[in-house]
Amino acid sequence: MLIIQRYIKFNQVEKRIETIPKEIKNDKEDWIGDDKEIGLIPTFLQSYEITKHSKNYITNSEVEQWLNESNPGTSMKKFAIEFKKYLVLLDIDTEKEVYNSVKKINGKAQRVWFGLLRRDDEL
Repeated sequence: MLIIQRYIKFNQVEKRIETIPKEIKNDKEDWIGDDKEIGLIPTFLQSYEITKHSKNYITNSEVEQWLNESNPGTSMKKFAIEFKKYLVLLDIDTEKEVYNSVKKINGKAQRVWFGLLRRDDEL
């Protein structure tokens, strides 16, 4: 009964507006940073560059390691969505120039991002 009453209050009285408590908002900002700080993709591009060459690639595990070190709390899925949006804004083909696919590395199939290179690697 309590759940039904809360559901009715949420729908009718509060007009389905979720309010996030200040404590949760502050803890999130402490953990993953403020939204006004430098964004995920510009931070990524400080360590990696877009080459648009399929001979250049980085593995998903490398991206996940970077995410864990630089942006804890950001999933690989969120990164992929944000990065693809960024590429579309730059008018970069996300199926031929910079894309995520499977590549055999040392006999093992791994997901990689083609068209990207770590900045300390040589072209």
